Amino acid sequence: MLLIYGAGGMGREAMVLAEKIGVTVLGFIDDDKSKSGYLGKYPVYNEGMCLQEPYRVGRAHLAIANPLVKENIVENNDYAYMCLIDPDVCIDYTLVGEGVMIGEGCVLTHNIVIGDHVSINPQCGIGHDVRIGDFTTLMWRVNLSGNVTVGKRVVIGTGAVVLQGLTIGDGAVIGAGAVVTKDVPAGVTAKGVPARWEE
Repeated sequence: MLLIYGAGGMGREAMVLAEKIGVTVLGFIDDDKSKSGYLGKYPVYNEGMCLQEPYRVGRAHLAIANPLVKENIVENNDYAYMCLIDPDVCIDYTLVGEGVMIGEGCVLTHNIVIGDHVSINPQCGIGHDVRIGDFTTLMWRVNLSGNVTVGKRVVIGTGAVVLQGLTIGDGAVIGAGAVVTKDVPAGVTAKGVPARWEE
């Protein structure tokens, strides 16, 4: 049984993926009180309500793009977290952490390590020997070439490409459609083709 943190777009995608793999969804948790009620057939609870029984049974999944929000939830709750991985995605040569989501149409090759609470949206390509740090989010159609290292709490926008052997520092943001051709320092926002940032 599964509680989904976040009743927005990513939460709905997590719901569909959970149903696809046969997981029973208990409902959603969202601290936005305007979202209380129902999302489709599932109830949406405020966080304080969900900390009470019977909602403490089962596991949770963080369907939230913002890495800092994900990290804060983990630090302040003691849930067990469930991975949601599309059944058509092959992860035979991948080490997957806790609470990971991998969406439909993703291709993962060989000797990949994915940290805890990483969100990989549909149709991403992950090359050989890639390392992805905790709480990172890859939006749709991100391509990471071989031997790329992505730090913790990174957000990589839709359609971005990171070339072979590069490193993305902790907390960096890569803009949609960017092409990363050199290492990206921690904490910067890189965008454009080739990707640039303020030094």
